[in-house]
Amino acid sequence: MTSNFASSNESNVSNAMGALSRRLPLGHTNMVAVIEAVRGTLLSEPQSHTRSIVYIGDGASIDATGNETRFSAMVDALRADHISVHSIAIGPTKNVELMAILANQTGGVLGIVEQSSGNTAEAIARQVTDSAVRSPIWVSTLAVPSSLHLVQAKRLPPLRVDRDSILLGTIDAPSSDIAFSIHGDTPNAKVTIEGASAVEADHPDFSFLPGLVATAANNNGLTLPTANSGFLRQTAELLANQSSELVRAGKLALKQGNKKGAKAIADMAVQADSSNEEAKSLQRLSGTTLIIQNDSPFGSDDDPFGGDDPFGVGDVSDAADEAPAGDAAMDDLFGGDADAPPAAAADDDVFGNPDPAPAAPAPAVAPPAPAPAAPAPSAARMPELPPNRTIVGDDEILESGGDLLRSVESQRAAVEGRLRAEVRASLRLAERALRSDPTGVAGQLKSVLARVQSLPDINPKLRRELESQLQSAIQAASVSEARFAAQQENIIAQQEAARATAQMLEKTFRREATLQTLSRQMNALIDEGQYDKADGEVSLAFADLAGDSITEDSVAGRHFTDQPLALQVYDRDRRYKEMRERNFVDAFSLVLKSNIPFVDEPPVMYPDADVWRELSDRRLAEYGSIQLVGDNETEQMIEKRLSDDTTHQFIETPLNDAIRQLSDAHDIPIVIDRRALDEIGADEEMPVSIDMKNVSLRSFLRLMLRDLDLTYLIKDEVMQITTSKRPKKTW
Repeated sequence: MTSNFASSNESNVSNAMGALSRRLPLGHTNMVAVIEAVRGTLLSEPQSHTRSIVYIGDGASIDATGNETRFSAMVDALRADHISVHSIAIGPTKNVELMAILANQTGGVLGIVEQSSGNTAEAIARQVTDSAVRSPIWVSTLAVPSSLHLVQAKRLPPLRVDRDSILLGTIDAPSSDIAFSIHGDTPNAKVTIEGASAVEADHPDFSFLPGLVATAANNNGLTLPTANSGFLRQTAELLANQSSELVRAGKLALKQGNKKGAKAIADMAVQADSSNEEAKSLQRLSGTTLIIQNDSPFGSDDDPFGGDDPFGVGDVSDAADEAPAGDAAMDDLFGGDADAPPAAAADDDVFGNPDPAPAAPAPAVAPPAPAPAAPAPSAARMPELPPNRTIVGDDEILESGGDLLRSVESQRAAVEGRLRAEVRASLRLAERALRSDPTGVAGQLKSVLARVQSLPDINPKLRRELESQLQSAIQAASVSEARFAAQQENIIAQQEAARATAQMLEKTFRREATLQTLSRQMNALIDEGQYDKADGEVSLAFADLAGDSITEDSVAGRHFTDQPLALQVYDRDRRYKEMRERNFVDAFSLVLKSNIPFVDEPPVMYPDADVWRELSDRRLAEYGSIQLVGDNETEQMIEKRLSDDTTHQFIETPLNDAIRQLSDAHDIPIVIDRRALDEIGADEEMPVSIDMKNVSLRSFLRLMLRDLDLTYLIKDEVMQITTSKRPKKTW
């Protein structure tokens, strides 16, 4: 996935995980192809570096030990390139055997994640990682006594310091110990190990070894899963369980009278586990009883007993000569009708014919003469035989397999037929589904493939044939499903693009219709002379909807927004001019009117001087003590601060906020007379709008408070904001 180890939050890891998620899961991994591909990338690394492959998975593979030639070639290539394969087994079902074989042959380690046994994923990952950076000892030569014959002599497993290695073989002669000399190498050093190993006495726990050695000798130990002592014990348990299952099957065959099958099964059970007493008993029971058998298939000239009857039955060659050549091998044990047609010799089956045609009875034979060369067998052991029968020994069993075997074979044939029909039906359904909607077809075929792989007692050739068909179909379905998904995504994208285009066109049409409506409204307002509405309402709405690209970059847009303003200014100037002319005439009319003399009737009466004096005294008595600025230093300081320059901008600012800013800016105490404001129906939250620069604080306050019908008063060492009428009442 990446060329080097990297942190999980790096970009190359994210890219690799994205590429991995786009791969098509086909149910199983081709382990041989995967390992060969990874091996090719490791060949570019220097030989002085440790080369390791770490596999994480369940070990399920569509190509592994089944193709022994290819698998052995892959193992030999890994060993030649000094590449170790380490595995971490995860998942509900694990092919531990395959991963253990790879670890045994290439000097790797195998960790099995099992939460129940305490083997957590973190612990197993740490163990396998530590082993992956350590190279094994690649054994080049092994010197042992000539009496020791190793199964793995042609493919010696590498040695590791963090686990033991298992060698299997046989010893010709008894010995107390075995000397050995091992020569190997690592990427950086040559290694030589010499020593001697004591030969232990026989033990029942090792009874599985003869069968394991005999099986492993067939392929020079290629498929031995003995990566360490633990896996050797698991192999012993597997062989013991296999032996028990074989004994159970052998007993069933013996009950059905199929002693040949029972003896073959018993031999396999004893080979798997020589300490299985039930297998040994089954072997004795199925191999001691003599069996009645048809005439020898070798004919009278090739009698395997030399022409003499070892049991003194007598010579039956004369009777055989009188019968037709095609009838000798089909004589009926119980006799039959002489006129019945003979059965063809080619129909004779080693397992018996379930519906044999009746055969002609053999003619009467003369009493047999005793054979002086052979001792007569015991009467208790000699069964009564028809004249056309012989007795063969235990090693020459040629009887029919019996009803049990025929029943099993018929059941197996029926199961295989149903399975083949099921696979064909699934493939037909998948083919029809691929033409319309291939979504989920690959998953359905995977279920059928899992059934084919898990169904027991199926002909291996048929299983491989069906697996090949299903895997090819899964690949085709996966490709079709991916192509269909891409097509669906393209269709959805096209639909979304079409929907977005339609929405954009609809929005554009709606916008154009609104602009046309505003244009008609403006024309109507201009025709009516309502230039202020045309400029203040319609033109602003038009500019906001049309945007700068129309109102600023096009002549028509500038004309639409500028014409109402020009017409409004022209109309206002015209009205002002008319008003000025009219007021000019009115003012001169008033001047002319003021020059009109009038008669002093009634005359104007002025009071006497004493009255004026009394009014003045009374005014002084009432208001003489009130001053705008008293002698208090604080009030004088406030009066002085009124001459300071100030610059403020208030846009719809509440009155109390504006007063607080002025108070903080000029460091004077200012309060609002709330009672006075309540009398005129106002409050301190009234909005204030004023923008003045570099004016005196006195002028700023007058201009700001005048529009609110308020004023200010310096009293009680503070500046009070009150109404215009309140000071008159106070003074």
